[in-house]
Amino acid sequence: MMGDKHVEHNGSGYVDSTVDSVIKREIVRKNKKDEDYKYHKMYHEINKILKDYDYVLEGPISMVNINSGRKRRIY
Repeated sequence: MMGDKHVEHNGSGYVDSTVDSVIKREIVRKNKKDEDYKYHKMYHEINKILKDYDYVLEGPISMVNINSGRKRRIY
């Protein structure tokens, strides 16, 4: 995602900065939504595994997304 260029041009061939910023914002929003979905799926899978083996999570698990650098915790 970082370094991606999504430059849109208007009918005259000039860079349309308004459309460009909207497209970039939508891409960031979609990527965050996808990451949130993966996080919640992983959270439920971890809790299911623990429950299947009669364990409970006592302390936090810290995680960092390799691609985005976003930090998350499961309590």
